[in-house]
Amino acid sequence: MPVSIRADSCPSLGDLYRVSLEGERVSVDSQVYRALDRAREAYLGEASKRRIYGFCTGLGEVYDASVECGEGLEEEVLREHAAGVGPRAPEPVVRAFMFARLSQLARGRAPVRGSVARRLEEALNAGIHPVIPLHGSLGASGDLAPSSHAFLCIHLGLGNALYGGREVRCSRALEREGLEPIRLEPGESLALINNTAWTTGIAGLALLAAVMVVEESIEASIESMEVTGCSAEHFDREPAEAKRLAHVSVVAEKVGRAGCDNRRLQDPYSIRCIPVIYGSSLAFLEFSSAVVEQELCASTENPIVGRDGVYHACNFHSAAVGLACDTASIALAHVANSIERRVAHLLNGKTTGLRDYLRWEGSPSGAMLMQYTAAYLAASLRHVAQPATIHSMPTSGLQEDVVPNSPASALKLLRAVSDLVYLVSIERALARMAKTISKGGRPVFPHLSLLIEEEASRVKRRLRLDGLLKEA
Repeated sequence: MPVSIRADSCPSLGDLYRVSLEGERVSVDSQVYRALDRAREAYLGEASKRRIYGFCTGLGEVYDASVECGEGLEEEVLREHAAGVGPRAPEPVVRAFMFARLSQLARGRAPVRGSVARRLEEALNAGIHPVIPLHGSLGASGDLAPSSHAFLCIHLGLGNALYGGREVRCSRALEREGLEPIRLEPGESLALINNTAWTTGIAGLALLAAVMVVEESIEASIESMEVTGCSAEHFDREPAEAKRLAHVSVVAEKVGRAGCDNRRLQDPYSIRCIPVIYGSSLAFLEFSSAVVEQELCASTENPIVGRDGVYHACNFHSAAVGLACDTASIALAHVANSIERRVAHLLNGKTTGLRDYLRWEGSPSGAMLMQYTAAYLAASLRHVAQPATIHSMPTSGLQEDVVPNSPASALKLLRAVSDLVYLVSIERALARMAKTISKGGRPVFPHLSLLIEEEASRVKRRLRLDGLLKEA
């Protein structure tokens, strides 16, 4: 069933997941396009009375410059702003961006015609995914570069797109769908590219993935505790409820299924504190998700059309989304630290009662190197957890002098999720290896990394994250 986009309701991150990762279609209420047509009329009326930024003006620091408002200006705006570099964005990221931008336009405050916004719906449902470089946006004056690459493609037919499973010219993809290029009118290019949809789309996907992988990690921890042992008392409802922190009781109930043998009075923190560490992380992931969900339903253009006229403001600044992603990255680093320590315990004979490093008969070092890889990944997550949003690097002279750097925060969160998948896979692979050895068996594999990769692939496929995390 298509995901509905309406002016009077807001989509959820669950809707974003369905459109981006499950390929669901969207259905935009006709009222949305009529509201945009009214906003466009109000914008043109005010532009006839006073100067409005982007309506035949220079952009950025040269906003005071007058520009000839002739044919080709809007295309020139997009060409000059399409300055992205690096690997292409995975298709789920492109779909997330397109969905987020359509949702933001549905608020009815952007000075674009309804037919211009409708092209986003048409392209998304037709599977026309513009080739967009991952890098180049600072989230300062909106996500200018990636947006320009996208709208050059789906509105003007310029550049390449992934369509029907292969890369083709955008003009060819539009032609196959019976869609004519759209000639943009004064101010519409700026209205399209001044937005936070690129950052918001990536952030939404990364947060959805983060929550799912943390839940996977809880299940993996149960498997490893069946090897390392645990004390059931640590996961009792009484202390969990006394903590009074969201999600702690839920996590405690889940890990309480581990079948603890109570071999120790007090377990190491990486085992004993799973409810608090994971409950805390999930609480902050939930907070971050709520922030991003709000941005999915925000008007992020400059200028915006209000009830009483046209306003120049700063709605394109994506500090909120960046802070949400930085917070989420820190939460994942705490989970990663916990996993790496449980990996060390799985390899310690004093904890498991098995040979150190799970060495089997004739083995020189057993699974020792899996902890090396886990240590690398945990260190990587700690590095990624360093905030990107505080690294402001002014652009456009003295005009855009406080830059949020939010797209970097969103992309590094995606990388953190990818690293976390591997950490979870290491813990699970070791737990299963330990069970095999405890029964007198011997693990059979060509090399250790294959065990990790196979488990990671299973996790990504099960959560439908394989297409999303391939570039992380």
